[in-house]
Amino acid sequence: MEKKYGFPIETIGMAFSAGYGYDEDWFDHTMDTIWNNYRYLKEELNKRLPQVTVYVPKGTCQVFLDLRELVPEDQVQEFVQIKCHLPVDCGGWSGENDKGSVRINLATGPAYIKNAVETLIFEAKRL
Repeated sequence: MEKKYGFPIETIGMAFSAGYGYDEDWFDHTMDTIWNNYRYLKEELNKRLPQVTVYVPKGTCQVFLDLRELVPEDQVQEFVQIKCHLPVDCGGWSGENDKGSVRINLATGPAYIKNAVETLIFEAKRL
């Protein structure tokens, strides 16, 4: 499955299967949504906001964004949650290495990911 989606999904697959028990079509649709959301987010941010480092999801449907080259580490939460109004998980709670980062849920409708990307780009230009 990694070849189809470009990132390891074994953990996601097991969790979806165990938690929801849906059929393979549902799983394929969900994984396609996650993969397409990831590709869009990565391509747009790499092109239009290259200061943001986008990491490949590993066993999760959340993408990890390092914003430290865009915003000072101690201002990341304010930037994404107050200025951008994005409901994201801000880093720092799992140690020093993820301070200055956020996690965005990719298991959502593409319109939400597009809005998050456009909002990040718009607000970054206002810095």
